[in-house]
Amino acid sequence: MRPRARPPAGARAGRVRRVHVLIVAVAVVAASVVYYRAARSDAGRDLEFERGREAHQASLASLAMRPASDPQELESRISGARQSGPVPASREQSEKLQRVVAEFLALCSREAPADEIGAWRRSRGYGLRPDKELSEFGADPAAGPPEDVWRKYLATCRESLGSAGVPATFPSSPDGYLVAFSQATRTNIAGAPPRLGIASPLAFVGSATSSPSVWVHPESLEAQLSSADQALCAWVCTAAEFGDGRRRPVALKLTWAPRQRDWVLESVTTGEQPPIGWGY
Repeated sequence: MRPRARPPAGARAGRVRRVHVLIVAVAVVAASVVYYRAARSDAGRDLEFERGREAHQASLASLAMRPASDPQELESRISGARQSGPVPASREQSEKLQRVVAEFLALCSREAPADEIGAWRRSRGYGLRPDKELSEFGADPAAGPPEDVWRKYLATCRESLGSAGVPATFPSSPDGYLVAFSQATRTNIAGAPPRLGIASPLAFVGSATSSPSVWVHPESLEAQLSSADQALCAWVCTAAEFGDGRRRPVALKLTWAPRQRDWVLESVTTGEQPPIGWGY
């Protein structure tokens, strides 16, 4: 049988080049299809998010609000809040939680003097953080005694935020508040507010800012978990209209202090910026 004649080298090279071109063309088309589908998917997600944001803003705007300068009156609103979470709290724990949150929010709403804020903190067992930690907050420990350092830091925070950092009003009915209890452990410190539907006025949609305090408590969550396996935590979720007219969700994280038998304020999270209670 006669062997088949091999095509000239130039013909073979041309055929290989055509195959390469075909492969590249198919790859380009495939990549274009993937990019087109991804772009459509991203656009769909963006549109869905914007619709969700609009629904969220509408639900925020629908909340009836009123001032909260009187902590006892604000406490009565929070007392009717819906409670959720896998961990039930005792009546004592629930009532003390309402009181602590109401007192703190009233201090923020009134822009209470530094003397009043400091007295409230100390009466509940808080102390200012060590100099090293104060410097991490942006305070200047070299400015004098810790109390003076904190006063200057508080004044700076208030000046930089202006009316945008002052919560002028809060929901007037219990529907504008949610309380969620949980057990924090060393591997799960309950570090984020409860996840709520995007249409809820108390949900966090978009960015959020968390504001830990320059004050620290001997029975803080970190201190308790250094020697215990778990600690009782609570998130109190609400919303506020700030001095600049904008409404944003607000969530306070607290830890139950077994020895003091009261709640320790850990941090405050506010939708977008600036945070509430910065420097308090």
